[in-house]
Amino acid sequence: MLQEVFPRVHRFYLSLPILGPTLEGFVAFLMRRGYPRGVIRCHVRATRNVDQRLRRRRCWSITDVTEQRLRGCAPPSGRARDDPGSSAAVRLLQAYLTEQGVLTRPETVSPAERRLAEYASYLEQARGFAPLTIREHVATASDFAAYLNHQRKRTALPNLTAEDVEAFVRHTGRRISRASLQHTVAHLRSLLRYLGARGEIPVGLDSQIDTPRVYRGERLPRSLPWPTVRALLDSVDRSTPLGRRDYAMFQLIVNYGLRASEVADLKLEDIRWRTGCLHVSRRKTAAPLVLPLRCCDIIK
Repeated sequence: MLQEVFPRVHRFYLSLPILGPTLEGFVAFLMRRGYPRGVIRCHVRATRNVDQRLRRRRCWSITDVTEQRLRGCAPPSGRARDDPGSSAAVRLLQAYLTEQGVLTRPETVSPAERRLAEYASYLEQARGFAPLTIREHVATASDFAAYLNHQRKRTALPNLTAEDVEAFVRHTGRRISRASLQHTVAHLRSLLRYLGARGEIPVGLDSQIDTPRVYRGERLPRSLPWPTVRALLDSVDRSTPLGRRDYAMFQLIVNYGLRASEVADLKLEDIRWRTGCLHVSRRKTAAPLVLPLRCCDIIK
C-alpha cells in the first residue's frame, strides 16, 4: 500500500522509529475511508513531524504511545491552522490506532508530564511564544528533567544547585555544537526563572549559567556577495521544469529573504495572482506574512 503512494521514498517512511511499522495499515485505513491519493500522501508526510514529537515525549516504540501523548503532537488549541497537516494526521492516527486496539488501555499522567504541560501553557499564555518555540523550550525542559532523574535519583527540586545545572550543560554540550548549545542555555534560563518564581527551586540559578562563546568568522557567512548570488541563479538550467522550479525557489529566497521551510510550505492557493500578493505562513512567529508578488523576477 505505502509503496503505491510513495514509490521512491516508501522505505524512508517505513524506517520511522515509532510510526513506521504502522504506516502500511494506516494507508490501507485511509483508502478504505475513501481518501484520494493526494490527500493520503499529505497525511503520510505529516507523520514525520508526529513521529519526532512522540520521541520528544519519551516514546521509543508504538507500545509507548498513549492517546494523551498522541494528542499532544497536534498544535495547541486555537492554533491548529498554523499546522493543519499535523492536526489532521493526529486525528486520523488516533482513529486508526484505536481501531487496532493500541490506544484502548487506560493511561495516567505522571507528575513530570503535568509539570511540562503547565510550563507549555505558561509559555503560550504569559510569554506569547509560537508553537515551534514552545516545543523547543519544552524539549529542553524534558531533557533536563530526565537528566536530573537519572543523575540524582529524583532528588527534590528545592535542593537544585548551580553545579547540577552546569553538569547538565556539559552533558548536553558533548552532542551538539556551541551555537546550538546557546539556544539550550537560553531555554534552560527561561525554565529556571519560571521555577524560581514559583518557589520550586532557589532563585537566581538562571544567572549562574555561562553562555558558550561563538567567535566571529568561525561559522559560514550569513549572506553571500551579490555576484555570487547572481552566478548561482545564472547556473540554474531553466530549460527543464525541474530547473524552472529550482530557479523560482531561489528567487523567493533571494528577493524575499524567505526560509527554506517557508518556501517548501508554499501552496498554489498562497499565490494571489489577481491581487498580486504572496501569502507566507511563518513557522517561527506563527504570523502570516503578505508580500508583493514580483512575477517577472520569479518565473522569467
